[in-house]
Amino acid sequence: MAGRSPKPTSGLTCQYNNSKLAITHTDINGRQISFRAPVAERYFILGRLSLLLQNLQKKHDDIRACNDKIVKIGVEMKNSLGPIKDGLYIEKEKLSNNTAMRPRNFNAADETGMEIGDDDVVSGI
Repeated sequence: MAGRSPKPTSGLTCQYNNSKLAITHTDINGRQISFRAPVAERYFILGRLSLLLQNLQKKHDDIRACNDKIVKIGVEMKNSLGPIKDGLYIEKEKLSNNTAMRPRNFNAADETGMEIGDDDVVSGI
């Protein structure tokens, strides 16, 4: 492992010397800060975790955008089906009103033995 140095990213230089990690960071003023194990390992791990966090935040934003689209489509479908549902409800009410307004004569029976206006009851009266 000696001599192996990963590709530097954002001013970081990582080196393994005698199986120990050493990280050199160059800040925006050009100063170099060196870390040795275990601080260097923690710094290296934090760098990796920050990349993972950025990746997870991007995926979260993508999923949130997809969810927003799905919710928007669902609301549009609900709004487009609302008038149809209301129309069916109005038709059902009209049918109920027409049924309620039918003349009923419970005293007279027709030839079939059924009472006028009551189709469900068979009467022998």
